[in-house]
Amino acid sequence: MRKIKIFRKIHYQIFISSCIIILIIWSTLLYFLFNSYKNSVMSETKENASSLLYMFSLLSVPGILSDNVLQLQNITDNIISRREVKLAEILREGKDDIVSSKFEEEYLKEFNKERDKFLSLKGEDRILRNTYYRNEPVIDLGIPVKGISPGNVCIRIVYSLNDARRKINSFRNTLIYIGLLSVVIAFFLSYFLAKRITEPIKVITDAFGRFGKGERDIHLEIKSKNETRLLGDAFNKMVSDFKILEQERIKDERLKTLKRISKDMAKAMRNPIYSLYLILQMFQSSQRDRKTINKAVEIYN
Repeated sequence: MRKIKIFRKIHYQIFISSCIIILIIWSTLLYFLFNSYKNSVMSETKENASSLLYMFSLLSVPGILSDNVLQLQNITDNIISRREVKLAEILREGKDDIVSSKFEEEYLKEFNKERDKFLSLKGEDRILRNTYYRNEPVIDLGIPVKGISPGNVCIRIVYSLNDARRKINSFRNTLIYIGLLSVVIAFFLSYFLAKRITEPIKVITDAFGRFGKGERDIHLEIKSKNETRLLGDAFNKMVSDFKILEQERIKDERLKTLKRISKDMAKAMRNPIYSLYLILQMFQSSQRDRKTINKAVEIYN
């Protein structure tokens, strides 16, 4: 009973350890996979927003040079018509801004606080910052328009990250389902792994028990190719060597017994008392008839 409890304990320890190791490895892989996908989606979204911003800048140059407010307003309206764009704005130093926005008035004022910072952009400078609009993540981007004078002109858009967040959340949910499935797989995999490790040990232990009780016709066949097979082969060799030693011991004991009997018989035959002992035995076994007595006398003589 104690041996069974020990094997169960070993089996559970291997099972739990295997589960933990598999889950840690798998969780780490899923974590890095999720972060990699998240960074990829965010990079792609920022690239799309930057491309849209540069296109907005190129389209706006003719209207800015001709100071055609109607043309600039049409361009911003065209940009804002895109579902992911929340704000399209042409900031002009010393002139009114051209704005198309899906923001409510209070949020538009909040975003307009950054106007001077955008107008201060020069050369290859740009602004890209992550912020929120009604708990919705957005990117606020701006670049200066080159070759425009007098004064500075900046193109600005606020790009929604909702699509990117939906993709990331969808991928995260998929990974959660995969993670739950991996827990089940890890459970069964760990169980069979623990059984595969402990089963040969149990067989070898049972064989040692049978050997200790006197059974000698034992031969183990371990199919695994690890240390347990070496242990099984060592046990088989031990049993084989023990059989040979036991046969030699029995043979030696028989020879010693025969030598002792021969020695005792030779010694007894030279002793007259032993002859009298034989005569007395013959008297006891017979019915004391004359024939038996004569035979005893002959032996005595």
